[in-house]
Amino acid sequence: MRYEDFSVEIKTDGHGGYASRVLHSSAGGGSAPFHPPSPPDGLAAWMQALEAAVVGTAVRDFAPVQATPAGITAVDPTAAGGDLYRHLFVDRVGDRFAYSRGRADADAETGLRLRLVLSPADDGGAALAALPWELLYDAEQRLFLGRSRLSPVVRCLDVPGPQAPPPVEPPLRVLGVLALPRRGPRLDLEAERRRVEEAWGRQPLVELTWLAAADLEALRRTLRSAPFQVLHFMGHGGFDEAGGEGALLFTDGAGAARPVPGPLLAGVLRDFPTLRLVFLNACETGRLPRRAGVDPYSGVAAALVAGGIPAVVAMQFPISDRAALTFSRTFYTALSDGDPVDAAVAEGRQAIHRQAPDGFEWATPVLFLRAADGHLVRGLVSEARVAPEIRGLITDVSEIIDEKTRGFVGRGFVFAAAQRFLAEAPRGYLRIEGDPGIGKTALAAELVRRHGHVHHFNRRSEGIVRPEAFLANVCAQLIAAYGLEHATLPPSALRDAGFLSGLLHEVSRRLPAARPCVLLVDALDEADGDAVPRGANPLFLPAHLPPRIYVVVTTRPGPATALRVDVPISTVPVEHDSAANLADVRELVEGWLGRPGIGAYLAARSLGEARFVDEMVQRSGGNFMYLSYLLPALDSGRLQQITLQELPTGLLAYYEQHWQLLQGEDEAAWLDWKLPVLETLAVAAEPIPFDLVAIGSGVGDRRRVRRALDLWRPFLHLVERRDEAGRPLTLYRIYHQSFREFLAERTDLGRAEGRLLEHFLAATEGAAGG
Repeated sequence: MRYEDFSVEIKTDGHGGYASRVLHSSAGGGSAPFHPPSPPDGLAAWMQALEAAVVGTAVRDFAPVQATPAGITAVDPTAAGGDLYRHLFVDRVGDRFAYSRGRADADAETGLRLRLVLSPADDGGAALAALPWELLYDAEQRLFLGRSRLSPVVRCLDVPGPQAPPPVEPPLRVLGVLALPRRGPRLDLEAERRRVEEAWGRQPLVELTWLAAADLEALRRTLRSAPFQVLHFMGHGGFDEAGGEGALLFTDGAGAARPVPGPLLAGVLRDFPTLRLVFLNACETGRLPRRAGVDPYSGVAAALVAGGIPAVVAMQFPISDRAALTFSRTFYTALSDGDPVDAAVAEGRQAIHRQAPDGFEWATPVLFLRAADGHLVRGLVSEARVAPEIRGLITDVSEIIDEKTRGFVGRGFVFAAAQRFLAEAPRGYLRIEGDPGIGKTALAAELVRRHGHVHHFNRRSEGIVRPEAFLANVCAQLIAAYGLEHATLPPSALRDAGFLSGLLHEVSRRLPAARPCVLLVDALDEADGDAVPRGANPLFLPAHLPPRIYVVVTTRPGPATALRVDVPISTVPVEHDSAANLADVRELVEGWLGRPGIGAYLAARSLGEARFVDEMVQRSGGNFMYLSYLLPALDSGRLQQITLQELPTGLLAYYEQHWQLLQGEDEAAWLDWKLPVLETLAVAAEPIPFDLVAIGSGVGDRRRVRRALDLWRPFLHLVERRDEAGRPLTLYRIYHQSFREFLAERTDLGRAEGRLLEHFLAATEGAAGG
């Protein structure tokens, strides 16, 4: 996104009124009078009522909804934003703005940045600076300017000092501060931390450091340890109107609350000129004094701007935990995609708005910007700069990541082992081994979700098992993630490990000092072993790795996935009966206790929750796949007639019970349509649509095909696609390889494959004859 600037200064006119003046625009300059809102209750009361209206639409997590104070007229935020817009864009200022918008609108890749130059120290300027400019509303176009990336609203405080420094080169170093005193309202800071990590995880040229001991001494020491460019504070903030001062709530050495006024924090940060952005995800940190007679820069954000910070994102009103989490995740995701900071703020506001379309909490975030533009760092790789040929080779597994990490629990012992290996070994391979159903793919998906590793998921059910698919996918990801100078892959890239090894050496040379590159391969045991020469590693995994390059694989135990490497290799076994695995299983079951269907099952049998959890852990045998089938079945009511003692023990027993149940209901239906539909899915090399299931099974009654798919639904994965005409299309496949192996022992899949081919040929000949 490119931006043209429309800079307008708003200040007193020297005659008891206010004026606006265009400082920069594509249409030239111009001036006009500015008349701020003049509500009957006074401007201070109007601001108080407006804040209550914005905060009152929030979904509060820990604090009560703020109501309009008694005796003060309620204010409609849309009407207030419309008044600000009409009063600001009048006469020549309005004409210049209209021309500039039209010029920017003519270019789809150009937006118009509205810079509001405010002078809080000017006599009467404090009231102007405190106005909610983020609500500027064009009633004619029904548009809030600050909620669109085409028209971001930026505040520029008129403070002395040199112009902000230019953007820095990567790596980008981000320092996150978690400040939560022992007493006080609770905040889900760990959730915010995860969202920040997810947002930056796709950017390998970013280093994240977290400071949990949020006292000023620890902050100062950490800032001295490395040249940080971004400081992210999450915790509590506030503004004392009586004293006219804003503060953040840090902790002291003992964990008790310590209010830190904005000017004090500005003094701490002033000595670190590498800082380009301070993000204050705390209430009222963006608020300015609403009355004269106090320090106009006593708010936290204003104090930091006056102290020389080029960009500050803060909150002008109290903000709900939910909105704060949504905003920070979206803001950093946009930054990591290469957006300037003003566009990223607009994206964050949009995300809050989508979450609560009838609310106005999106107007709470405020951006103060001293820099010439919103680009804080050069060289972060965005998808737009990746050659289309490379981008087209990257396999999209976002559905797998979303599905497998939904409700993810535990596995701390695996994460800790992986972290130790990365810290202690200069390079190497880490094998995560476990039997079917232990949750290896979910674990791999969670690693990708948390850290953004380059990744490849083998899927035998979809035919993704060949080394060519692996090499194309990971080579393209490495080029895209690290901005390597390759517009295409040479033919040799898919023949062996040579080209991949060369890319890994390129990445190793440009990695930040403390940042590893991790290549994750899921289900290595499903890779086609016949596709590589004898003695070569599965998928042509390199035998040698350069410094700070690591490969993590998940696999079943066994000699088929033995690796022949000359670098350190370590194995993390995930065993069914280990104490750590059983603790994770228990945590998973406990997370289902609040579900209505589970509650009904327990109530119908007068079962206590503790006994139910113990029984599920015991019957699962430590197998997550078993629970992924059984718990939803119990919650849906499908197993309401089965007692706790009658539930199967172990994954194979669950498969067998379902098999026997459907077979025993009606032998003729079993042979005519239930089993043929299942066998068709079992031998299909990839997900297939309903029509191919019907043709391949030979079941003429499409209602019976639909019924069979419903009966086998717990064991199927549905993939949503669109056909060539753009219409929704559902594809079906067997969910897990262990169920396919179970079927191979219960039925003749070779015969089923022959029948499938016969039905397809017959259908093809029939179509040709017609």
